[in-house]
Amino acid sequence: MGTSIADSVLCTDSRVEATMCNADSGAPLIVEKDGIFKVIGILTWNRNDCDERFPTIFTRVSSYLGWMQKHAS
Repeated sequence: MGTSIADSVLCTDSRVEATMCNADSGAPLIVEKDGIFKVIGILTWNRNDCDERFPTIFTRVSSYLGWMQKHAS
């Protein structure tokens, strides 16, 4: 049995000696390409002990763009 990840989430690892902690919930996952920054995720879950050896889970923003456009004024 494997573990599956829903299309609406992003599972990330830390490539630097830094990680997200519980108080960081709602923090953005931002990527930069050609000087343009985009929010692609919102922090959803991580371990209580903030151990960078374990993945951090973000909600994939693109999965909810339709909902955001409908409810944003």
